[in-house]
Amino acid sequence: MIRVLVVGDQSPGSDELKVIAELLDQKGHVTAVTSKLDGHSTQINGGFPDLILATTDIDTHLVSVKNNAYLSDTPVVAIVDNLDLADVLLKQGAYDLVERPINPILLVKRIENCAKSLELAAQYDDAKKQMREMTMFDSLTELLNRRYFLSQALRELARALRFGHSYSMIIVEPDNFKQINDEKGSDAGDDVLKHLANICADMARQIDIVGRFSGSEFVICCAETGSEGARVVADRILEKVEKSVIPTPLGAVEYSVSVGVSELGPLEMDISPLLKRVDVALAVSKDRGGDQVSVELIPADTDTDGV
Repeated sequence: MIRVLVVGDQSPGSDELKVIAELLDQKGHVTAVTSKLDGHSTQINGGFPDLILATTDIDTHLVSVKNNAYLSDTPVVAIVDNLDLADVLLKQGAYDLVERPINPILLVKRIENCAKSLELAAQYDDAKKQMREMTMFDSLTELLNRRYFLSQALRELARALRFGHSYSMIIVEPDNFKQINDEKGSDAGDDVLKHLANICADMARQIDIVGRFSGSEFVICCAETGSEGARVVADRILEKVEKSVIPTPLGAVEYSVSVGVSELGPLEMDISPLLKRVDVALAVSKDRGGDQVSVELIPADTDTDGV
């Protein structure tokens, strides 16, 4: 079913629009007839048309469609007396042309082919969007994947360096994750990762960037804040996890996390040293038994006081 808006001359004695509308109605399509493209005349059953069929003043209607925010992407099929102006009308934006006298079978076929082309184009756009999302997001947690996270973190780093803003990182990992997998199964392990991903996303600030960095590690880029501000976010994550229980077929899972925090040094121009420091801080939290936040300070040789 296609929603077709037929636009053209509705003066007395002109029944072409009526004949076209009846023909399309018989084929199961929904039609409306109007003499101009403005206001509610563009609505069909409360929605906008899938296709516009223009029978008169075609160049004027093409301009109206182009300038209408709701119709600018709607294809226009023009019914013409001859094809002498075909090139001109196609350049002006016509999707297809049908020559008079109208062949009913040909007209319906052209309209249905147009609709099919639009459907295929929409499917192609959806497929491209899905492929693009696959290159950006982790399929399990729906957070940014490592590659895209790093690209966004580097963009934020460039902004921080340009404007002299603070810049910090947080890395979070479940404690004893292998034990959870072994005792409760891999599905329970996946549930833990999804649960922790949601907590990281919820506890992070709106301007922060959150991603899945490796198998069980999650990382948060904290824009415009130093390690003290990042520590606040890390503590919120720790507290939220401590109060959580995840039901699984093999019993409830309670888990804890280890968290590492650090900030960009004043002379650093890359995130590599920062990522190494948060990794060290994470290791410290784990070595101390987990369920805690550790902050790795900036080495003295990267501080401006030593210059």
